[in-house]
Amino acid sequence: MSIDYESMTIGASAAGLTTFLEELKVDYIDKARDELESGLTGVKEALDAGWQGESKDKFFQDLTDNANVVRETLEAEYTKLNVAITSTAQSFFTQDAQLMD
Repeated sequence: MSIDYESMTIGASAAGLTTFLEELKVDYIDKARDELESGLTGVKEALDAGWQGESKDKFFQDLTDNANVVRETLEAEYTKLNVAITSTAQSFFTQDAQLMD
């Protein structure tokens, strides 16, 4: 995602805000989640190839649990950011509408 200042206009755009938030999630949150899952798959393959036993299973389970915490944290932070941006935008939309009254 890139922000193109040259194509910006004056005023408020609810559709533009929605698009921005969706692109933010896809480009950053979803991409980070996908990279994390891909990395876990690679680690599991490497562990399976060279390590046997209960300690390997425990290590991978701990790693998976930690990866899940990272995923959940990313989602929670995106939700907070979404709420903050939407709230700020709503305030802007209200002020913009009041200028026309």
